[in-house]
Amino acid sequence: MGEERREGKTLSHGGGQITSRPSLPSGADVSGTVNLVRRLFVLLGLLGACALTAAPAIAKAPSANTQAREVYAPVATFYRSLTKAQRKQIKTAPKLDARRVDACQRPYQNKLFRSRVGTARNKVYTIYEDVALLQQIESVEAIAVPQFTAAEQKWAGMKLANGKLQGLAHAQAAELAASLDAPQVDACTFLIALAQHKFSLSWAKEQTAATTAVEFLAKVSHQSQASARGSNYIYKQHLLSRTQQIALVNFPGQVS
Repeated sequence: MGEERREGKTLSHGGGQITSRPSLPSGADVSGTVNLVRRLFVLLGLLGACALTAAPAIAKAPSANTQAREVYAPVATFYRSLTKAQRKQIKTAPKLDARRVDACQRPYQNKLFRSRVGTARNKVYTIYEDVALLQQIESVEAIAVPQFTAAEQKWAGMKLANGKLQGLAHAQAAELAASLDAPQVDACTFLIALAQHKFSLSWAKEQTAATTAVEFLAKVSHQSQASARGSNYIYKQHLLSRTQQIALVNFPGQVS
């Protein structure tokens, strides 16, 4: 008789050939295939989760209004932290200081203040004015040193997406740091000694009060551009109320 072959091969029966259908896989083979598919799906799921974890969503930068309010926040915190007595002193300190200085300089009005621009006497007058300005700022800051220091540190630590507002915050901090770190000066003491040395320009330049005031104003001048740019940006974009803008620009003890 003809030979018989399985597994989908040719069957020979006599003179004719019949091609059989392939045999179905056993139950064990089906189970193994299903498990393999399941493992593939699990693996693909893990890979997808890893991809999502590796690519976090990019956080959207806060709005300009939000950042402007952050720059203003140290001002509000500063005033809230003051006692009633400190608020009154900070308000009246510049006037009291001005009266004291006016009384000191009254005897030297003609010799010091009536000088031509560019002359040695006028340069001496400018140095004295710088010392008097720093004294006035220091007299205000002395009333609430911890609060002024806290405001300076808050502005210095700000990291804002808006470059103009970032520059303003750091300028506020740098100006406060310059005056808080400066040695105390006394304009009246300086003026009396200046008169005793016949208003000598060379003598004035060598005095600690003069060099301190000059260094302070140099630091302030270095920050003036960033401060003005940020303040103008807030004003033109209406990022703060008018009252908040004035309080920020005229923060106690600052020049710019």
